[in-house]
Amino acid sequence: MTTTGIAKADMIYLWQCAPSTELKGYAKHYDDGSCYLWQVRSSQVRITQKKRIQGKCKSCGRRPRLALHLVETFFDEEEAQEEADRRNKILQGYPQFDEVEDYHLSREYHYEGTEIIGDDEE
Repeated sequence: MTTTGIAKADMIYLWQCAPSTELKGYAKHYDDGSCYLWQVRSSQVRITQKKRIQGKCKSCGRRPRLALHLVETFFDEEEAQEEADRRNKILQGYPQFDEVEDYHLSREYHYEGTEIIGDDEE
């Protein structure tokens, strides 16, 4: 709790592990090495133009500084994690459920028929 008696709420930040010029720690010696996966980071510190926080990628270990223009802010950690999972599935090439609404419609995208060429009987 703070001195005023009101607890600071955690801010939830959604960020992508992308190439950065501001790396810190062990993973600093990697050239690009970023995995481009979306990560969720919570902090009581508010990111501003002058204040940044450090993220740590759970996949590749990179530790970039997170600036205001690199993050999206959420107030619900579950919602942020769902959005990160959804974006990571897109990166990995999984089709989204809204792309194929029905099994019968999906057959239009994956036609397995045979086309007969030649012998036109008219």
